[in-house]
Amino acid sequence: AALLRAALDAALGVSETTLDDALRIVDAQLRDAAARFRLDDYALMSVFMYRDRLTTYVKDRTDIKLDMIALTNAVMERVGYDYPLQLQTALADAMQALYFIALFLNQIFTFTAIVLVGLSAILIYSLMIANVEEKTYEYGMLRAQGMQQYVLIELLVIQALCFAVPGIVAGLALGFA
Repeated sequence: AALLRAALDAALGVSETTLDDALRIVDAQLRDAAARFRLDDYALMSVFMYRDRLTTYVKDRTDIKLDMIALTNAVMERVGYDYPLQLQTALADAMQALYFIALFLNQIFTFTAIVLVGLSAILIYSLMIANVEEKTYEYGMLRAQGMQQYVLIELLVIQALCFAVPGIVAGLALGFA
């Protein structure tokens, strides 16, 4: 502005106060034109890009809705509430459908995990029953030779742990891999 003033002063002999008045008038006219400008007179659709959208889209469902409401409120405050504008948040709306798919898949995987846990419990139980039935004679002989009952129970618990612990460790390792 200072360079413009110096050039106008030199070329036209305009005083600084007259130039300030002219700049104020032009500024007022530009503001008036901007206030009267209607975007819908020139465009059928305008696309606004959300500047910090990545931090919004990694949030949970409720926080995304709150951020979208804040964004649309800011746009409407900027253009005016009486402005004929319809705001759409297409990506956020598309993500809503993905939440239902994710919920469905989560329920399927949870059900599958529950079924697998039940099957593994049945497998361990059947292995223990088969082992006890095979060794009933041996356990009877150990008791006849003087083994106390709690020692025999400890032996069976240790055998059950030998079946269960490797399976649990392998399942957790494969589950988190």
